[in-house]
Amino acid sequence: MIGALFTALPFFVFFAAIFFLFVAAQAAGQKGRLNALYCRIAQFHTAKVRRNKTPFTKLPFFTRLGEIQP
Repeated sequence: MIGALFTALPFFVFFAAIFFLFVAAQAAGQKGRLNALYCRIAQFHTAKVRRNKTPFTKLPFFTRLGEIQP
């Protein structure tokens, strides 16, 4: 039981840190910086998709991100 707890602990800490960073960024009003990150992810993904000749509309997660303007 304790071994399982220690095994899961790093994952929990990792996800908690990511969640805290996003909450802190929103609270500090750095929305533009987050949107720029989303746009960069979306642009990278569209470039990858165009190289693979896959229609962009078949990827609903990234179409939403691609619409966000920095």
